[in-house]
Amino acid sequence: MTKKLFKFKEWLTIAEAANHLSSILANETVTATDILELGINGHLQLSVHFRTEICAKLGIIKSRDKATKFRTLKFFSKLASVNPDALQNAKEEDLEWVYSGIQIGNDEFMDFEGELIRLSDTWDLPMWAGEKTYVENLYYSQKADMHEELINLHGVFVCANKNDESSSIYKLYEFIKPNDQSEMVGNRPWMDERNFYPLDNFPSDSLLVVRTENIRKFEQSFKDQEPPSNSKERLHQRISNQSFMEALGLLSKIIAEYDSDNTYTDANGKLLALPISQRVQSEANKLFGGGYKEKHSGLSNLNRVISDAIATVNREI
Repeated sequence: MTKKLFKFKEWLTIAEAANHLSSILANETVTATDILELGINGHLQLSVHFRTEICAKLGIIKSRDKATKFRTLKFFSKLASVNPDALQNAKEEDLEWVYSGIQIGNDEFMDFEGELIRLSDTWDLPMWAGEKTYVENLYYSQKADMHEELINLHGVFVCANKNDESSSIYKLYEFIKPNDQSEMVGNRPWMDERNFYPLDNFPSDSLLVVRTENIRKFEQSFKDQEPPSNSKERLHQRISNQSFMEALGLLSKIIAEYDSDNTYTDANGKLLALPISQRVQSEANKLFGGGYKEKHSGLSNLNRVISDAIATVNREI
């Protein structure tokens, strides 16, 4: 895929993303497994593209005291009990409160109690629960010695934009065909909640992808961390440094030319770095106030910088 074509893409498949990054990273071969690992570790935002509509419920953030919860038997009591009336007849020490939503903070939960809606197109993965497990299973399946699939019982979640903290979170549901077909038409409407159950995986016709905007952000993270790497950038930096040194050297020469006592030059007319740097510091203190050197650590290297600049000018004298 060419760079021109990349600009018009909204998302890339995992394989396409790996090929694209391989083409822009010198001497690096990026694999699909690398892309999955970057997503799991939070370095690269992954998304899912739904080819067909899927049902979901909008998450609502609630405080602990308002979050939906219910009384149930403790885990080990459930295993020990085969009596359907066990909950009603259970002792207090065998019961516990269980929150139906997902805990997202010390005292905040996200409940999914609204009406079912339909989603389509491309959505980001919050990497909270089942969606992270889905990616981890893909990742580990490509490791020769790791084949066991993980299971997550909290459900699968998507969001419109993971980079936006205010983005809505949705929990995905799948349609469960009722045993009695007549209930779908008669007593039980098609969108009745009893026909749906939370997904533990993405639908088979969905596609794991990476938005091109997130690939660009990932590319930028390399540019922000690495020093100039190509010859053109190094040349530009060298020219900029050289221009600065030449300008500083010429300013030093101007100071020396206005000196009638030859304080800033030696017997051969060469510029002297120490008195010139002291003069600059003195002028800085007059202009910006006392203690300028202490406030601006850059002045601690002033003698060295001016010496280098003056050496450039002295070669011309």
